Amino acid sequence: MSAKSNSALEGSIGAGQSSAAENSMPTQQDARAKVKAQLTEFREAKGSNTVENGTKQHAKAVSTFAPSTVSQTTRKFVPQAKATGRRLNGNNVRMADLPEFAIAKWKRTFLPTLYSMLYTSDNAFDGFHKASHAFVSLLQNILIHVYPDVDYKVTATESIHFLAYNRINEKRSSIGSDAINIIKGHLVEIREKPSGGPGDKEWLRWCMRVDGPLFFKDPSPFTSPTDKHDPNYVIPGGRLLSPFIIQLATPLLSFSVGSVINGGHPKGLIALIMAALERAVKHISMPSVGLDDFSKEHWGEKVRVYYHSLSNIPESRWQELRYLCSSKRVQEEEEAHAADLSIMDAARPFVFDFSSPKK
Repeated sequence: MSAKSNSALEGSIGAGQSSAAENSMPTQQDARAKVKAQLTEFREAKGSNTVENGTKQHAKAVSTFAPSTVSQTTRKFVPQAKATGRRLNGNNVRMADLPEFAIAKWKRTFLPTLYSMLYTSDNAFDGFHKASHAFVSLLQNILIHVYPDVDYKVTATESIHFLAYNRINEKRSSIGSDAINIIKGHLVEIREKPSGGPGDKEWLRWCMRVDGPLFFKDPSPFTSPTDKHDPNYVIPGGRLLSPFIIQLATPLLSFSVGSVINGGHPKGLIALIMAALERAVKHISMPSVGLDDFSKEHWGEKVRVYYHSLSNIPESRWQELRYLCSSKRVQEEEEAHAADLSIMDAARPFVFDFSSPKK
């Protein structure tokens, strides 16, 4: 082949290669653009999925919203029970184990409401039994009232239940033990300051009467016949206003200040107190018999009987009892005492200044 022919062939091949390269350029650019678009789409999808998963995980660990039946503006905060790293029970539970939402109002609102429910209950033992359906339901109702913006399910295995039951158990136990101490203290006064009335043994026998000094401000006298139909029978007065009931009820009622549920008159508390006073007198009168626990097994039925015996107490008497047990009454007595001292201070310089003194 001649040089001219070779040159023409090379030129033809070069032109063909150039033309093929030019024709392939758009195809490669399109491929790169397609890959770039797919990569961008993949990144965006992955980022969206990460955010979505993160939101779900955060909701599960911290908070979520109530089911769709609740409107967007009224959805409730749904916390989870606090992880403690140990299995909770009544002995190892601490206030720090409460869910975060519950801590702020626990002492000033939740517990006062819990005590108010105990004080007004017609079933102060069975209705407040550990792990019972009745007690768990009661705690759920209290939680709804105290934390209306929180959707939390109380169970028999978490901190709210254990702490609440411990406080209830403490209050019932304190009623039983304080009643014994009060009766013992009164017997000491009888021995040290005889008043001409019954001695300590006679006084204990007097307390065995339901119209005696345990439950009445002005009890039927020790010498009065016990038969109410006897013409010489003396009717007692001042029911529920005995110093023993008032002394026991005053500090206990103060613990219910701040309750967000008004359950009515404290019949349950007074029934517990009456049963505890009866138990105290029986124990002190017959110490050899032993002391029964102040519990459902031994005193639950008696507490129920006392509760129903209070059905005829008028509104005015409940108001009077609440006043005598209130801090307002204590404050008024302190103010009156301070006024007496002030008068005495002012009159001291004139103690013997009379217009017509007598020798």
